[in-house]
Amino acid sequence: MKTFSRILLIVAAAMGLASCATARLTSEEKNNLAQAIQTGISEKHFEMEIRMMNPQRGRSRNVSGFSVEVKGDTLVSNLPYFGVVHSAPYGGGKGLNFESKINSYQTTQAKSECTQVAIKTKNEEDNYVYTFDIYADGTAYLTVRSDNRDGISYTGYVSAPSEGKR
Repeated sequence: MKTFSRILLIVAAAMGLASCATARLTSEEKNNLAQAIQTGISEKHFEMEIRMMNPQRGRSRNVSGFSVEVKGDTLVSNLPYFGVVHSAPYGGGKGLNFESKINSYQTTQAKSECTQVAIKTKNEEDNYVYTFDIYADGTAYLTVRSDNRDGISYTGYVSAPSEGKR
């Protein structure tokens, strides 16, 4: 039992030190990051890497390898979905994996360091509203609502693509 307690303490200490090391950005780096994110939002060119999904029904899950990208007037959605589908095409359909034209793009300053971006889009299966809450440090929350599915939210990080990716 003592060995298990020591291992648990060592793991907790290592995680604490690792999180402190990644959180240390100089004020100049923080300003540059915030400026890059705001530029990406205003130019309608940013990407959100998904780290956690929070279905309306059920438990949250850590995920990796999923993202949402805004490229001008196009939304590229590559998201996992767990929830109730009220109406779906034969075979299950695309889910939240699609590329479509953005019908509406609206930004508002929700808080001093938070910008909210609401995007309305549709494809042949459904109408969608993607609402991003993007903070100056790159943290982001995404809520997806649709006509035919339960809502779902995601947590992750936003980055503005580098010049080479455009």
